[in-house]
Amino acid sequence: MSQYKTHSAFNCALLPFLIGAMVFFFNPTFKNVVYFSAAFLYGTFLMNPDLDMAKKIKLFSLRGFFSIPFRSYSYVFKHRGISHSVLLGTLTRVIWLFLFVLGILYIVYKKSVHQKDLVLFFNMYREMLIYVFFGLFTADLGHLFLDKRLFKWKI
Repeated sequence: MSQYKTHSAFNCALLPFLIGAMVFFFNPTFKNVVYFSAAFLYGTFLMNPDLDMAKKIKLFSLRGFFSIPFRSYSYVFKHRGISHSVLLGTLTRVIWLFLFVLGILYIVYKKSVHQKDLVLFFNMYREMLIYVFFGLFTADLGHLFLDKRLFKWKI
């Protein structure tokens, strides 16, 4: 089981190789490489599988500030549970963040976002969202690899 700095250093060292492989195999646009890289770095530093321990991060720090959406997440999911699952871990954090943002929008605008608007949003930004999701997903793979949990298909 590695520590935060080890996970971060490993993923940062892995990123150039991932970008090279992505450019070689998929020939993405520059924007998509930026989306992937930004999501990968966000997933590495701020949205990793260890967010199930977010309640223990100092709130008054940069990392603590970015952990605010996941503080309640850490009360729902136990450490090394579903958040350390290969695909479901990334998916639960993405859905949790999505619901948090929708909740903030509801509080600010006092009305809910309609399903039609969400479908339109996802259709307009489909390609970008795919690259962002795979940036987060591959960052999680690096984390799980170091935790030696990559091949434990726990659901």
